Amino acid sequence: MEPRLTDLGLLGLVLLAGGCCPKPPACSPCPERILDEFARPDGATPEQALEEFLQAIDAGDCEALLRCAPPDVRARHPLERLQNGCIHQLESLRRIAVSLRKAREGLVVLGRNRAALPYAEHRKLTLIKRDERWYVEDL
Repeated sequence: MEPRLTDLGLLGLVLLAGGCCPKPPACSPCPERILDEFARPDGATPEQALEEFLQAIDAGDCEALLRCAPPDVRARHPLERLQNGCIHQLESLRRIAVSLRKAREGLVVLGRNRAALPYAEHRKLTLIKRDERWYVEDL
């Protein structure tokens, strides 16, 4: 019986797709940063949390945007209310996302559990870390 794609696992799919070893005789080790991308959980760094937030805005994906919010925020408000708020604020968030992308190099980690990104006059994105994951706390 031939192996199916679903039987290959993540490493098998990476290698199948050309991953790190395009030619068997000239196989070289993968750069550490490539392996880090596979090992890092969602929101593992402030930069990754920011990128996930921006991608969710671009996709208009309210569920993904809600995953960017800290768990205590999601627990305090009814899901339907959060989703409706997301839908009604999506265009505004898309305008803010343009500014966030321009300012992303200014992201500053302010301690072990807090980071900020100033993106407009008197405006900043605040990220917080909870249980080893970074979340968008405030805009």
